[in-house]
Amino acid sequence: MRHELIDVLYTFNNEFASDNKPLDAIKGHEVDITLNMDRPYPPVLRRPAYPASPRAREALEKHIQELIQVGVLEKVGHNEEVEVKTHVIISFHNDKSRMVGDFRALNTYTLPDRMPFGSKNAPSHYQRMMNTIFPTELSEGWLIIYIDDIIICPDSWSLHLKRLSRVLHKVAEVNMKISLKKCDFGFEELKALGHIVSGLSLVIEKNKVAEVLLKPIPQNKKEMMSFLGFPSYYRQHLKNFAILAKSPYRVSDQQTVLEMTQERIKDFETIRAALHQVQIIDDKPTEGPACYISRQIKPTEARYGASQMKCLCFVWALTCLVNALDEVWKNSYSEGRVHLFDGIIDHRTKHSCVMKLCSTLLINTILHECHDSIYSGHLSEDRTLEQVENCACWPSWRTETIQYCHTCHRCQKANRSTCKKFGLMIHIQEPQSPWEVVHMDWVTALPPSSDRSYKACLVILDRYSKTPIFLQCHKDDTAMDTALLLWSRVISHRGLFKNIISDRDPKLTSALWTNLHRLCGTKLSFSTAYHPQTDGLGERMIQTLEEMIRRFCAYGL
Repeated sequence: MRHELIDVLYTFNNEFASDNKPLDAIKGHEVDITLNMDRPYPPVLRRPAYPASPRAREALEKHIQELIQVGVLEKVGHNEEVEVKTHVIISFHNDKSRMVGDFRALNTYTLPDRMPFGSKNAPSHYQRMMNTIFPTELSEGWLIIYIDDIIICPDSWSLHLKRLSRVLHKVAEVNMKISLKKCDFGFEELKALGHIVSGLSLVIEKNKVAEVLLKPIPQNKKEMMSFLGFPSYYRQHLKNFAILAKSPYRVSDQQTVLEMTQERIKDFETIRAALHQVQIIDDKPTEGPACYISRQIKPTEARYGASQMKCLCFVWALTCLVNALDEVWKNSYSEGRVHLFDGIIDHRTKHSCVMKLCSTLLINTILHECHDSIYSGHLSEDRTLEQVENCACWPSWRTETIQYCHTCHRCQKANRSTCKKFGLMIHIQEPQSPWEVVHMDWVTALPPSSDRSYKACLVILDRYSKTPIFLQCHKDDTAMDTALLLWSRVISHRGLFKNIISDRDPKLTSALWTNLHRLCGTKLSFSTAYHPQTDGLGERMIQTLEEMIRRFCAYGL
């Protein structure tokens, strides 16, 4: 196997960078940089070169000569005008020089694309170039490319050699160079984006986890958010991560002050322990978690019922795992349902026959026979649907049957209404202090009392403290008499009310009563006709009063 791989690499040895030819110009993928301004360009794009040391100047001359030889750079004559100049600096690493361009001024006037790095649009142009060079390989799914990183995913060793030869052949066609020092061939696993990836598993790099485990407890918001970013990246390995990070994530709000409570410290330690015991994600045919997904519910979702919450979790999980569930779906048909096969309805509930769609000219006749005829008797909506389902079917049969029952003239006139009373009830605003809102009503036809023969009682009930006041009065008292009684016996001791809830008694709807309370700033709230539930608190107090009087005044007790 090793010899086979070496033979493939030796065949394409010219495509790897060497000391004699470290780089080359890629053919057929030249790109023009578009600026967001017209000529003449500002002086900031024509600044003089940075000063350099003799060592850096020598290395710079060497790099320039290499770029001129491969055709990346061109010499400019003394009389030619250069509209844009890009500064370069030389950096050294392990005694090896590297030329780095300063594109900050150029990026200021460049129309942005995506992924700024170096020249603003260079990564996007490079990624687009790689997608153009390997379109078939990418569509087949065995080649992964991210800018200048290439991963080949084979199913067998022989297939790996074929695909490697195919990729290197494409590289040779465009005159691209590959750094052999940065390449790994024939490995079953590799490191990518903080993970160790193999054919069937995904593992976190332990050295990255060790650095996080050594971090102290965060002391400010920035440190807390910096810490949470690491486990959030690996959240598919952590069970119940959303629950563990719920308390620490609350500090992300700008209005929240960071306070390391015992709960947050405990969650911090729990997250670190979970990172230390991180789960391995694999696709092996064994029972176990493939990955973990979790998130915090939104305020509106917190009000969902149990069934709605289960549906929400199911839909969200399918959305997150759509790639993992690709080509796993199976079509199955349940017994007792109605299924459409090429314009034919298959009923499996009560019989096994197949019924064709009926003509639209017969729909009204079918509905009449199933609902209006003497054999149907104008039965309910459900019974009519059952009758129609057993004899005929068309695309919108259920909707049209329900509409036919709702618009039946005889049913509208003969059916008895069993629905609730129409109209929306208005909630009574609860008071904030005693004697702001009171309920007021009369109890009449009582046994006479005292010398003046009082046969009625005015009941006033405080809604806040539930304190009642019973005032004896006459049934034929006028609005003026009621106002004087209320003023002398209640308002003089309790103060003015903000709201009085009562029924529509003529004394309370008179001009004298309404004008008096309008001047006092008291709102009069009248109950709806034939709806005593509005003054339910007062009605219940009257019932209690009548029961107390009955025990002392009723005959035969």
